[in-house]
Amino acid sequence: MSKSSEHPIVIYGSYGYTGAIIAEIASASGHPVILAGRDAEKLSKQADACLRNGCHYLDITGEIDVFESIKKMDGAFRTAGIMAMPGTGFDVVPSDCLAMLLKERLPDADTLELAFAGIGGGVSHGTATSMAERAGMGGAVRRDGRLKPVPSAYLVEEVDFGRGPKPVVSIPWGDLSTAFTSTGIENITVYTAVKKSAIRMLKFSNLLNPVLRTSAVRGVIKKWIDTRPAGPTPEQRNTGRSIFRGRVRNAAGNTAEAGLITPEGYRLTALTAWHIAMKVAGGNVKPGYQTPATAYGKELIFEIDGCREQEATGGFWSHTPGM
Repeated sequence: MSKSSEHPIVIYGSYGYTGAIIAEIASASGHPVILAGRDAEKLSKQADACLRNGCHYLDITGEIDVFESIKKMDGAFRTAGIMAMPGTGFDVVPSDCLAMLLKERLPDADTLELAFAGIGGGVSHGTATSMAERAGMGGAVRRDGRLKPVPSAYLVEEVDFGRGPKPVVSIPWGDLSTAFTSTGIENITVYTAVKKSAIRMLKFSNLLNPVLRTSAVRGVIKKWIDTRPAGPTPEQRNTGRSIFRGRVRNAAGNTAEAGLITPEGYRLTALTAWHIAMKVAGGNVKPGYQTPATAYGKELIFEIDGCREQEATGGFWSHTPGM
């Protein structure tokens, strides 16, 4: 994205499932856009290209490695007066804002837990393929400020998303990188809701990691993905929703909890990605590597229609805080 608002916004990957939804919103906005296909090899160098050409960099990735890699370029982006912000979609806008909200409510928090669940949605080919490419890689948490590899479903908790406690398992989500940047909290775990029947399967999969990492197995998984629906239907995107829960704790054992309810994940991604793009096009930028919350504050998520806070009356988490 050029630093000048007179230039069009280039949307890479606009022919994919999520990119097409963003392109629809972009077209309706009246702002000039250029739609471009997605080439993974070329996109791996996109941040460098933005730096060389004086363009701001935004993407909707949720991959920890991408956040960490671009964060290392912070100094170069600051010097150039350019903003670099990966994670402008479902992962990690809502959870990043929730993390900052909780940090403000308990400023000396040293532990952060985040959890989310999708209701009435589904998974696109792109998301499923990304998951397949991580098959056999295990999970991750952040401890004492450092990313720590752990087995899949390393931690299991129960969280109330509105209809009683549901099982959640720890996952290697982007907030392990971004929430650390946004809040400085050194111990972070991210969970997602799963069926009870999936927990045993996830734990068993740890024994198969060497096999799951082979190109042959990943190829079979990707071929199966290609036979599935492209993603949630328009009706599912319009009626589904996503629910987020967060909890922080300090050394004295004091806690704070909060929750969010948002539109369905892919719809939310399109809304937040374009909302942030328009902020940048209007000159509302903060040079350097930024997370959504460091650039625009915890209120960013509440600027999106259908997003609101849910008070933690009685608490969302079933167990005493512990890592």
